[in-house]
Amino acid sequence: MRLPAPMRLLLCCCLLLSFAVIRADERLRGRLVSKVVCEADPTQSYVLYVPGGYTPERRWPVIFCFDPSARGQIPVERLQNAAEKYGYILAGSLTSRNGPLSANAVAAQAMIKDVNARYSLDPRRVYTIGMSGGARVATTIALSGVAKGVIACGAGFPTLPDGIPLKVPFVFFGIVGREDFNFGELRRLDDELNERGAVHHIATFDGGHVWSPEASMIEAVEWLELQAMRSGTTVRDDVFIAEKLAERKARVAQLSGLEKWRATKSLATDFDGLVDTREFAREADALGKTKEIKNALKKESRLFAKESELIEELGEAALGSISSKQRLAGKLRAQIDAVGDPAERSMIKRAIAGYCSIAQETARDSTAQNDHRRAVDLLELFVALRPEHARGWCDLARSYAHIGEATLALDALERAAANGFSDESRVEGEPAFAKLWSEKRFTEACAKIKVNRTDPVTELPAMRVSSVLANVELRLFYQSKSGRDFDALAFLKVVSVRAGSAAAEAGVAPDMR
Repeated sequence: MRLPAPMRLLLCCCLLLSFAVIRADERLRGRLVSKVVCEADPTQSYVLYVPGGYTPERRWPVIFCFDPSARGQIPVERLQNAAEKYGYILAGSLTSRNGPLSANAVAAQAMIKDVNARYSLDPRRVYTIGMSGGARVATTIALSGVAKGVIACGAGFPTLPDGIPLKVPFVFFGIVGREDFNFGELRRLDDELNERGAVHHIATFDGGHVWSPEASMIEAVEWLELQAMRSGTTVRDDVFIAEKLAERKARVAQLSGLEKWRATKSLATDFDGLVDTREFAREADALGKTKEIKNALKKESRLFAKESELIEELGEAALGSISSKQRLAGKLRAQIDAVGDPAERSMIKRAIAGYCSIAQETARDSTAQNDHRRAVDLLELFVALRPEHARGWCDLARSYAHIGEATLALDALERAAANGFSDESRVEGEPAFAKLWSEKRFTEACAKIKVNRTDPVTELPAMRVSSVLANVELRLFYQSKSGRDFDALAFLKVVSVRAGSAAAEAGVAPDMR
C-alpha cells in the first residue's frame, strides 16, 4: 500500500508518542479550552479537552479531531461527555480543512506533537475522528500507522493508488446520515471491510451530510472501549460489557428488515471474543437467507442506481433554461413530500445533496478559471433546489455580475440578504460587483446584509413538520390587541429539544423564537 507523501511524514509521530515530555497545565483539566496554540508552530492551533481525573502517572487514550472547515470545537463538544466518562483526551484542529493534503499533514502533525508534549498519551490508544473531508484525513492518519482506530462521519477512506489494503491495520467506526450523499459509499465500504475481515461498525442516523448527533458519538467511543478490551489494550470490564450487550440486544429487538439483519451481524462481530456470540451469528445467517432480506438488498441496490441516474439527470439539466431548472426542482421537492416510502424519499434527498455538493465545488473551480457562464448554469439549479441557501444566492449573484447580468445579479443578492447572508466583506470587496455599487438596490441589499451580521438570522435546513413537533416542546405567546375580541398569536418559543433528534441536529435550540 502506498500512502500520499505528505502523510508519510506523520509516521515520525509514532516514535514521538513513545517519548512524551509531560508538562500539562493542571488548571485545564475538566474544562474545554477553546484555543491552544502549538508551541513548535504558532500558525497551528486546536481545541482541547482533558478529563477531570487526568494524572500524568498513567497513559491516556486520545482522539484527534478533524472538521472539513477547521471547526475543531464541534467534534470536541460532542465528544466531551463521553471523554469525561471514559477518560479520553480530545484535540480538535482549528486549521485542518478541506484542501491540499500537504496542509492537512502539517496541521495534524503539529497538533499530535503538541498534545503529546503536554500529556501522557497511550500510543496503543491513539484515535482519530473526522467528518467528510476530515474523515478522509482521519483515516489517512490511521493508514500511516499513527492512529489505531478511526471514527469517520459522512465519508470513508481516501482515494488510494492500490485501493483499501487487504489487511486494515486499525479499527473503523463509520457514521452516516440516511440522507447523506455519501450514504452509498459507507454501505459499499461496509461490504469491502467485511470481505477483508476488518474490525469495523457502520452506524446510521436520521440526517444529511453533517456531524453525527452526540448519541452516535458516545456509541462510537463505547465501541472503541469494547474493541480495546477485545485486543487487550485496556482492562476488561465485565459489567460494562454486559451493560452494552443488553443495550444492543434491546435495540436489535426493535428493528426489522435490513436494519435488523445488519444490526444482528454487527452484534455478533462487535462482541466476538468478549462473550459467546454464536447465537447472534446463527440468527444473522438465517436472516440473510430469507426472501425478505434478499428482496430488500435488491431494492436497496435499485435505489442506489436510481440515485446515480438522478444526479446525472440533474447535471444535464443544469445546462438547460432557468425555467426548466425551476420546474425540475419543483417536481423533486413535490416528490419528497408525496413519496410514502422513507427509503425512496431519502434517496431523492441524497441525489439533490449529491448534485449540490458537486455543483458548489465545480462552480468554485469554474469561477477560478473565469468560466462564469458555467458557474451560472450550475448555481441556478443549485438555488432552485435549495432556495433557502443564502451563500448559494450570493455566489450566483457574483457569477451573474461577471457575465454582465446586472438585474439578475441584484435579484440574487437580494435573495441572499433575505435568507440571512451576513458576510458583507464578500460583497463590498468583490470586484465583480463594482458596476453595481452606485445602484440603490445594491446599497439596500448591503445594508440588509450588515443588519444580518449584527442581528443574525439562524438558517436551518428544511425539516418535516412531523419530525420537529415530535421532538420539540413549544410555548405559545399571545398578545392582546385593543379593539379585538380575540388574542393574536405573537410568537412560538422553543422550550426544549430532544437530544440527538433531527431537529436538534438541524440546529433547533431552546429559547429560539
